[in-house]
Amino acid sequence: MRLSRLIERLQQLTRQQIAVETEIADIQRQILEAGEIARPKRGRPRGTSQGVPDGVEAVVKTLKELGGPLGRREIAELLGVSGSTAGFRLAKAVKLGFATKVAHGRYVIADATKAALD
Repeated sequence: MRLSRLIERLQQLTRQQIAVETEIADIQRQILEAGEIARPKRGRPRGTSQGVPDGVEAVVKTLKELGGPLGRREIAELLGVSGSTAGFRLAKAVKLGFATKVAHGRYVIADATKAALD
């Protein structure tokens, strides 16, 4: 009986943590956007209201939620996209500073992003 209450409490706290981390990530994106120098953009604009491409945001959320290092194929499967699309989005996340590539082609949330989300 006690174990089931502990598990239920852990699930409740995890949901609260995800909500707070999502809010923190949104604020961090707003800070990054406010600090950017205006520069011409190529192509048609795509992305969220904070200027982060939708695909990159989905990659960062997936890395954050699952915690550990994930490979391109795992990300592709989780997001329902091709491997090349996942690779492009991961590369963009790394370029924007949201993710870091670690050994054996696996990716994690960048330390700065992780610190902002904690």
